[in-house]
Order: sequence, then structure tokens, then C-alpha cells
Amino acid sequence: MDDTKPLLFTVGAHQQQPLWKPLSDYYTLAFLNTQAAALANEMGLEAIAVEHHVDADMLNHAQNQAIWVTSIVTEQLKEGALVLDANIPELSHPGLGHWMPTFLHELIVGAIIRAYSAAKLLEKRPSAGVLVHEDVTVEGKGLALFGMSEGLPTLHIPHANHFLSCDGDIHSKVTAEFIGARGTYMRDWYLSKGVPEDKITLVGAPQWDWLYETEEMPTREHARRAFGFDKDELVLCYGTTWFQNTAVWGRGQEDLDEAWLYMLKAAQELKAKLFVKMHPGEVGGREKFYLESMKKHGVSGVIDRKHNEYAMIVSDCLVTQGSSNLAIEAAILGKPSVELWQCGTRYPGWIDGTWGEDLVAKIKAAMEAGPNDDFARVMNYDHDGKAVNRCVEWIRSLCQ
Repeated sequence: MDDTKPLLFTVGAHQQQPLWKPLSDYYTLAFLNTQAAALANEMGLEAIAVEHHVDADMLNHAQNQAIWVTSIVTEQLKEGALVLDANIPELSHPGLGHWMPTFLHELIVGAIIRAYSAAKLLEKRPSAGVLVHEDVTVEGKGLALFGMSEGLPTLHIPHANHFLSCDGDIHSKVTAEFIGARGTYMRDWYLSKGVPEDKITLVGAPQWDWLYETEEMPTREHARRAFGFDKDELVLCYGTTWFQNTAVWGRGQEDLDEAWLYMLKAAQELKAKLFVKMHPGEVGGREKFYLESMKKHGVSGVIDRKHNEYAMIVSDCLVTQGSSNLAIEAAILGKPSVELWQCGTRYPGWIDGTWGEDLVAKIKAAMEAGPNDDFARVMNYDHDGKAVNRCVEWIRSLCQ
């Protein structure tokens, strides 16, 4: 391993995997995610797993620290002084005591170990900076705080555009010093949260560069043949989501199931086939629910979790259940989109939507309007497939 290259600390998110190889020309990547480090090594890259530098003394100290903090919280729980939500038994006294001490102890040990092992690496080798894909979780925020405490530049290329319509989005709390924004929408979103303009640089989304490589994309004919669709039939892609308290409000799963019924009715009326593109976060076995619903309503098609590019290419229009990155991928690949609205989340003005009653009319209008290049450009600067180059240049300008 080339010890002359400075370290670049990162979590190891798959969204930033296209950056690993070009960055490894200038840095040794130090991953919090040990599996990501192993994958980088398999790719022939020089990479370090931070946790491999943990020793017994560090582990004992982290355990002791965690016990001390947990004991303080436990005393507060006994006194009934700690309440996260008085209306939910599991989030107030005495319900918190059933799970919080164990959870907190494990969380603290992991966070301290990561900080100690990263600090130990710094003693051995120079570091150029920190790169994260989010700065709100224990891993992302913890790594950013570690970098700031060590005087390192902390860079954040957000893993997603934030479409939540409330002011309480957790991503509003910014930790990293510099932001590499996907596009002008993301730039303006972070400006509205108080991030100084000179700390934001437009770079694009590196994980989408490959969608612009036409020779790597299946043709419409190939994609339809692969999934069993005839070349001339109408195919609608339905992008699902799942209920989670941080992203969807309202009636919960009931809202999502109601929207799905609107999708089925639209497919019936338009005599369309469905490509159900499931969100990877949906629970296992959810495929059976969609399959049985489609059979009940006389709608045929396919159900798939993984192949976003095929889902877009085979389809004539995308319908997303709530706002997500899927419509941006559709725009990049030249397909129109319609949003089935959900409480608390909404695409900005470039994508039309509905609660469901007039979904058929919205689908027809979207297909008539055609590809949404303006949406692709504001979401993924500069709609040219060159984000990796811009990201690497930006990172090198700050991490020297």
C-alpha cells in the first residue's frame, strides 16, 4: 500500500462508489463501512477499514464510556424525567426502559470505537479530509464531527434530493462544512436552511453518470423482451414506497394502499401493463401483495426491486407513489412522470401530481408533454453525465 497518499475518510455509501476509483489515484480511502472497504479491495483499490485499527484497550475504554453514559440515562428513566413522546408508551416512562439503555449502550460503543480507530489512523498517516453522503446519522454525523475536531475539511455530497414539504426535515441540520450539490434545486434547498452560498458547489450526482452512457443502456426493444412486454403495448411504471415516520405522514399504510388502488384502476382504464418497481426498502414478501392485487383487478405485468433502468426504458410513463429519486432517473432516460401525492412530501413544480382521482388524465398529459429535461437539469447538474469528474475536482480542491 502506498503510504505517501493521504487518507480520505468516508462512510462507504454505494451512491459514491463511482468516485472510489478516481479518488484512489490521489488518496487512500479509509472506510467506516468494512464491507465497502472489502469491496474496494476487490476492485483492486487501496482501501482501509477503519475498524481494523481497533485494539483491546480502545474497546475496553469505549465500553466503560458507554456504561457511564447509559447509567446516567437509566437514572433519568427511573425518575421518569426522560420523555421522548408522552403520547406513545414506548417513548415515555416506563416504556423507554424496555429498550433504550441497551440501544444507547450499543450506539455509544460503536460511535466511540469509530472515533478512536480513526484517530489512531491519523497518528500514523496524514489525512486530507472527510467525505460523507449524509451527515445526520451516527455514522455520517459522527465522521463529520470527527473531521471538524481534527481540523480536516468535511465534505458532504448528499445521497438524495430532499422533497419533504415541512420545515422539520432532519437534513435541515447541517454538520459538514462543504456541500457538493446535485443541482440547483438542492443548492437552493440548502441555502434556505442557512448554508452559506460559498460553501455549496454544483457537482451533480455521480451514481447517475452511467445512465448517460447510451452504449451501456438496454434498448427499448431489448428491455421489453427481457421482461416479457410486447413492443407496442402501453406500459406504465409504478414506483412504490413504504410507510416510515420520517418520510410519510397522514394515515400511514392506508394512504399508500389507497394510492395503489388508483394505480390499478388507471391501468385498467388505459388497458396498460404494469412494471411495479418496488422500493428496495419495502419489507420482504411485499411482492405477494402486489401480485395478488394485480390478479384481483385483472392487471398484468411484472414486479421487480432492482432494475431501475429497465423499468424506465420499458415504460411509457412513470407514476411514483410519493416523491423519490426515481422520477429524476426517468427524466434522465427521457421518460415523463406523474406523482401520486402523499402527505408531507412533494416534487417541486416540474412534476405534476394528483391524490388519485384524475390519475388517468395526468398520465395522458404527461405522455403528451414528453421528456422532462428541465427537471433532470435542476435535479442533476448539468444533465450531462459528468458528475464524477466535477466531484473529484471539487474534492481535490478542498482536500489537499
